[in-house]
Amino acid sequence: MHTDRIIKNKKLPFLELRYSINNKKTFKTHMHQALSIGALEEGDVSYQVADHLEVLRVGGLALINPETPHSCNAMSPSGRSFFMLYLNKTWCEGLQKAIWSLDNFVPFKQINLSDETQYSSFIKLMHDLMNAVRDEESLEQRIIELIAEIFEEACDLKQELKVDNTLLAQIRESLERDLEDQFSIEALAKEFEINKFTLIRKFKKTYHLTPHEYRLNCRINFARELLQYGTSIAEVAIACGFYDQSHFHRHFKAMTTLTPNEYQVNFIQ
Repeated sequence: MHTDRIIKNKKLPFLELRYSINNKKTFKTHMHQALSIGALEEGDVSYQVADHLEVLRVGGLALINPETPHSCNAMSPSGRSFFMLYLNKTWCEGLQKAIWSLDNFVPFKQINLSDETQYSSFIKLMHDLMNAVRDEESLEQRIIELIAEIFEEACDLKQELKVDNTLLAQIRESLERDLEDQFSIEALAKEFEINKFTLIRKFKKTYHLTPHEYRLNCRINFARELLQYGTSIAEVAIACGFYDQSHFHRHFKAMTTLTPNEYQVNFIQ
Protein backbone atom coordinates (compact mmCIF):
# COMPACT_ATOMS: atom_id res chain seq x y z
CA MET A 1 0.00 0.00 0.00
CA HIS A 2 1.35 3.39 -1.03
CA THR A 3 1.46 6.04 1.69
CA ASP A 4 3.02 9.49 1.91
CA ARG A 5 3.79 11.69 4.92
CA ILE A 6 4.84 15.32 4.74
CA ILE A 7 6.49 16.61 7.92
CA LYS A 8 6.68 20.31 8.82
CA ASN A 9 7.71 21.53 12.26
CA LYS A 10 7.22 25.15 13.35
CA LYS A 11 10.33 24.93 15.52
CA LEU A 12 12.39 23.74 12.52
CA PRO A 13 11.06 26.14 9.85
CA PHE A 14 14.05 25.68 7.53
CA LEU A 15 13.11 22.13 6.50
CA GLU A 16 10.38 19.93 5.09
CA LEU A 17 10.46 16.13 5.04
CA ARG A 18 8.62 13.71 2.76
CA TYR A 19 8.43 10.01 3.57
CA SER A 20 6.99 7.85 0.79
CA ILE A 21 6.35 4.10 1.15
CA ASN A 22 5.85 1.73 -1.81
CA ASN A 23 5.67 4.60 -4.26
CA LYS A 24 5.16 3.39 -7.86
CA LYS A 25 4.36 6.76 -9.41
CA THR A 26 6.42 8.31 -12.20
CA PHE A 27 7.76 11.82 -11.68
CA LYS A 28 8.20 14.24 -14.55
CA THR A 29 11.35 16.30 -14.56
CA HIS A 30 10.90 19.06 -11.99
CA MET A 31 12.85 21.30 -9.65
CA HIS A 32 12.67 22.77 -6.13
CA GLN A 33 13.85 26.07 -4.73
CA ALA A 34 15.17 24.16 -1.72
CA LEU A 35 18.32 22.07 -1.53
CA SER A 36 17.24 18.41 -1.52
CA ILE A 37 18.80 15.29 -0.01
CA GLY A 38 17.16 11.91 -0.55
CA ALA A 39 17.67 8.32 0.53
CA LEU A 40 16.03 5.02 -0.35
CA GLU A 41 14.85 2.49 2.21
CA GLU A 42 13.70 0.00 -0.46
CA GLY A 43 14.11 -0.37 -4.22
CA ASP A 44 16.38 1.14 -6.88
CA VAL A 45 15.69 4.28 -8.89
CA SER A 46 16.81 5.79 -12.14
CA TYR A 47 18.08 9.12 -10.95
CA GLN A 48 18.69 12.06 -13.30
CA VAL A 49 19.90 15.53 -12.31
CA ALA A 50 20.29 17.92 -15.23
CA ASP A 51 22.42 15.94 -17.74
CA HIS A 52 23.72 13.38 -15.21
CA LEU A 53 22.04 9.97 -15.02
CA GLU A 54 22.83 7.41 -12.32
CA VAL A 55 21.24 4.49 -10.49
CA LEU A 56 20.51 5.30 -6.85
CA ARG A 57 20.38 2.35 -4.45
CA VAL A 58 19.89 1.79 -0.74
CA GLY A 59 23.02 3.03 1.02
CA GLY A 60 23.52 6.19 -1.03
CA LEU A 61 22.33 9.78 -0.69
CA ALA A 62 20.83 11.75 -3.57
CA LEU A 63 22.18 15.32 -3.65
CA ILE A 64 20.19 17.92 -5.59
CA ASN A 65 21.06 21.60 -5.75
CA PRO A 66 18.32 24.25 -5.60
CA GLU A 67 16.53 25.06 -8.86
CA THR A 68 18.07 22.08 -10.65
CA PRO A 69 15.87 19.91 -12.93
CA HIS A 70 15.74 16.28 -11.80
CA SER A 71 13.67 13.10 -11.68
CA CYS A 72 13.83 9.88 -9.63
CA ASN A 73 11.77 6.91 -10.79
CA ALA A 74 11.56 3.28 -9.72
CA MET A 75 13.37 0.69 -11.83
CA SER A 76 10.98 -2.09 -10.80
CA PRO A 77 7.16 -2.43 -10.80
CA SER A 78 7.28 -2.93 -7.02
CA GLY A 79 8.20 0.75 -6.60
CA ARG A 80 10.43 2.23 -3.91
CA SER A 81 10.31 3.71 -0.42
CA PHE A 82 12.27 6.88 0.25
CA PHE A 83 12.94 9.95 2.35
CA MET A 84 13.38 13.37 0.77
CA LEU A 85 14.60 16.25 2.91
CA TYR A 86 14.15 19.80 1.62
CA LEU A 87 16.35 22.48 3.19
CA ASN A 88 15.86 26.22 2.77
CA LYS A 89 18.67 27.61 0.61
CA THR A 90 19.15 30.68 2.83
CA TRP A 91 19.58 28.40 5.87
CA CYS A 92 22.14 26.30 3.96
CA GLU A 93 23.99 29.43 2.87
CA GLY A 94 24.09 30.64 6.48
CA LEU A 95 25.53 27.30 7.61
CA GLN A 96 28.27 27.42 4.98
CA LYS A 97 29.15 31.05 5.71
CA ALA A 98 29.37 30.43 9.45
CA ILE A 99 31.64 27.39 9.25
CA TRP A 100 33.74 28.09 6.17
CA SER A 101 33.58 31.92 5.95
CA LEU A 102 32.16 31.87 2.43
CA ASP A 103 30.77 34.82 0.50
CA ASN A 104 28.21 32.85 -1.51
CA PHE A 105 26.41 29.52 -1.41
CA VAL A 106 28.56 26.64 -2.77
CA PRO A 107 26.51 23.95 -4.54
CA PHE A 108 27.05 20.20 -4.56
CA LYS A 109 29.69 19.08 -7.04
CA GLN A 110 28.16 15.59 -7.34
CA ILE A 111 24.66 14.08 -7.37
CA ASN A 112 25.26 10.93 -5.34
CA LEU A 113 27.14 10.34 -2.09
CA SER A 114 27.97 6.74 -1.16
CA ASP A 115 28.87 6.71 2.52
CA GLU A 116 27.35 4.04 4.75
CA THR A 117 27.89 6.01 7.96
CA GLN A 118 26.26 9.17 6.63
CA TYR A 119 23.46 7.15 5.04
CA SER A 120 22.70 5.41 8.36
CA SER A 121 22.84 8.72 10.24
CA PHE A 122 20.53 10.32 7.70
CA ILE A 123 17.94 7.51 7.88
CA LYS A 124 17.91 7.53 11.69
CA LEU A 125 17.61 11.29 11.78
CA MET A 126 14.69 11.23 9.32
CA HIS A 127 12.78 8.71 11.46
CA ASP A 128 13.44 10.86 14.54
CA LEU A 129 12.19 13.95 12.71
CA MET A 130 8.93 12.18 11.96
CA ASN A 131 8.46 11.31 15.63
CA ALA A 132 9.70 14.58 17.15
CA VAL A 133 7.64 15.87 20.03
CA ARG A 134 9.87 17.91 22.32
CA ASP A 135 13.42 17.33 21.15
CA GLU A 136 13.63 19.89 18.33
CA GLU A 137 16.72 21.50 19.89
CA SER A 138 18.57 18.20 19.79
CA LEU A 139 17.33 17.44 16.28
CA GLU A 140 18.45 20.82 14.95
CA GLN A 141 21.97 20.24 16.26
CA ARG A 142 22.08 16.78 14.68
CA ILE A 143 20.83 18.22 11.39
CA ILE A 144 23.49 20.94 11.42
CA GLU A 145 26.25 18.43 12.14
CA LEU A 146 25.14 15.95 9.46
CA ILE A 147 24.53 18.56 6.75
CA ALA A 148 27.93 20.14 7.50
CA GLU A 149 29.55 16.71 7.03
CA ILE A 150 27.72 16.23 3.73
CA PHE A 151 28.78 19.69 2.53
CA GLU A 152 32.35 18.85 3.48
CA GLU A 153 32.24 15.68 1.36
CA ALA A 154 30.29 16.97 -1.63
CA CYS A 155 31.18 20.66 -2.03
CA ASP A 156 34.37 22.59 -2.79
CA LEU A 157 34.77 24.55 0.45
CA LYS A 158 37.48 26.65 2.04
CA GLN A 159 39.25 25.87 5.28
CA GLU A 160 37.04 25.98 8.36
CA LEU A 161 37.08 28.92 10.73
CA LYS A 162 39.16 28.42 13.85
CA VAL A 163 37.65 28.79 17.33
CA ASP A 164 39.71 29.35 20.49
CA ASN A 165 39.68 26.22 22.69
CA THR A 166 39.44 28.49 25.74
CA LEU A 167 36.09 29.73 24.47
CA LEU A 168 34.88 26.16 23.93
CA ALA A 169 35.93 25.26 27.48
CA GLN A 170 33.94 28.22 28.82
CA ILE A 171 30.92 27.07 26.82
CA ARG A 172 31.31 23.55 28.22
CA GLU A 173 31.41 24.91 31.77
CA SER A 174 28.26 26.91 31.08
CA LEU A 175 26.48 23.78 29.89
CA GLU A 176 27.32 22.07 33.18
CA ARG A 177 25.59 24.76 35.27
CA ASP A 178 21.92 25.47 36.09
CA LEU A 179 20.74 22.11 34.79
CA GLU A 180 17.15 22.81 35.83
CA ASP A 181 16.93 25.63 33.26
CA GLN A 182 15.71 24.98 29.74
CA PHE A 183 18.47 24.93 27.13
CA SER A 184 18.58 27.11 24.02
CA ILE A 185 21.40 26.97 21.50
CA GLU A 186 20.39 30.45 20.31
CA ALA A 187 20.81 31.89 23.81
CA LEU A 188 24.12 30.07 24.32
CA ALA A 189 25.50 31.37 21.01
CA LYS A 190 24.39 34.90 21.87
CA GLU A 191 25.96 34.72 25.33
CA PHE A 192 29.37 33.77 23.90
CA GLU A 193 29.04 35.89 20.74
CA ILE A 194 29.50 33.00 18.34
CA ASN A 195 27.40 31.82 15.41
CA LYS A 196 25.30 28.81 16.42
CA PHE A 197 26.38 26.80 13.36
CA THR A 198 30.02 27.31 14.23
CA LEU A 199 29.37 26.60 17.91
CA ILE A 200 27.69 23.24 17.24
CA ARG A 201 30.25 22.15 14.68
CA LYS A 202 33.34 23.09 16.73
CA PHE A 203 31.97 21.82 20.02
CA LYS A 204 31.19 18.43 18.45
CA LYS A 205 34.66 18.22 16.91
CA THR A 206 36.32 19.00 20.24
CA TYR A 207 34.13 17.06 22.69
CA HIS A 208 32.53 14.48 20.35
CA LEU A 209 29.04 15.52 21.45
CA THR A 210 26.77 18.37 20.37
CA PRO A 211 26.11 20.99 23.07
CA HIS A 212 22.63 19.51 23.57
CA GLU A 213 24.02 15.99 23.96
CA TYR A 214 26.68 17.20 26.40
CA ARG A 215 24.12 18.99 28.57
CA LEU A 216 21.82 15.96 28.47
CA ASN A 217 24.66 13.77 29.74
CA CYS A 218 25.30 16.26 32.56
CA ARG A 219 21.63 16.11 33.47
CA ILE A 220 21.58 12.31 33.55
CA ASN A 221 24.74 12.19 35.69
CA PHE A 222 23.19 14.68 38.12
CA ALA A 223 20.00 12.61 38.13
CA ARG A 224 22.01 9.55 39.15
CA GLU A 225 23.38 11.44 42.16
CA LEU A 226 19.94 12.62 43.25
CA LEU A 227 18.42 9.17 42.86
CA GLN A 228 21.21 7.70 44.98
CA TYR A 229 20.23 10.06 47.80
CA GLY A 230 16.63 8.83 47.60
CA THR A 231 15.17 11.95 45.99
CA SER A 232 11.74 11.31 44.46
CA ILE A 233 11.66 10.74 40.71
CA ALA A 234 9.31 13.70 40.20
CA GLU A 235 11.71 16.02 42.06
CA VAL A 236 14.70 14.66 40.11
CA ALA A 237 12.96 15.31 36.79
CA ILE A 238 12.34 18.96 37.75
CA ALA A 239 15.82 19.49 39.22
CA CYS A 240 17.44 18.14 36.04
CA GLY A 241 15.40 20.27 33.64
CA PHE A 242 13.16 17.62 32.06
CA TYR A 243 9.66 18.56 30.91
CA ASP A 244 8.02 15.82 32.95
CA GLN A 245 8.63 12.33 34.36
CA SER A 246 8.00 10.56 31.04
CA HIS A 247 10.56 12.79 29.31
CA PHE A 248 13.06 12.05 32.09
CA HIS A 249 12.22 8.32 32.05
CA ARG A 250 12.86 8.04 28.29
CA HIS A 251 16.27 9.71 28.33
CA PHE A 252 17.45 8.07 31.56
CA LYS A 253 16.63 4.59 30.27
CA ALA A 254 18.25 5.32 26.90
CA MET A 255 21.56 6.13 28.63
CA THR A 256 21.52 3.62 31.50
CA THR A 257 19.22 0.80 30.20
CA LEU A 258 17.36 1.16 33.53
CA THR A 259 14.31 3.20 34.42
CA PRO A 260 14.87 5.81 37.16
CA ASN A 261 12.92 3.62 39.58
CA GLU A 262 14.95 0.50 38.72
CA TYR A 263 18.18 2.46 39.17
CA GLN A 264 17.13 3.89 42.51
CA VAL A 265 15.83 0.58 43.92
CA ASN A 266 18.88 -1.40 42.80
CA PHE A 267 21.30 1.23 44.08
CA ILE A 268 19.69 1.35 47.51
CA GLN A 269 19.69 -2.43 47.74
